[in-house]
Amino acid sequence: MAEDRSLYVHAKLPPDLVPSLPALAERTARSFDALADAIRQKAAHLDPAEFDPAKLDAAIASLDFDLARLRTERTTSPFSLDRMLPFWALVFNLREVAQDLKQLQLTLPHLA
Repeated sequence: MAEDRSLYVHAKLPPDLVPSLPALAERTARSFDALADAIRQKAAHLDPAEFDPAKLDAAIASLDFDLARLRTERTTSPFSLDRMLPFWALVFNLREVAQDLKQLQLTLPHLA
């Protein structure tokens, strides 16, 4: 998702506006794959090498830091809202997916 350059192109944003976004997308994808594998194999626990909640937390914290910097510097204020909405939708939805993956990881042992 974060590699979809069309969101940046549509908003005419610099690709490095939120440098932590590709890392969060990568960590989220790996975590989702590990979760899917655990469910397919009916395992009660995830492979800690693939699903590391600390790394997911670090990626989320890095994104939060970038977003705070953007707010403080008012970096996106020159851009119109209709150009920014697809970009912000991606950013905040990806963050929520990462949070939900962490919550699901806690629930997985009770589902097995």
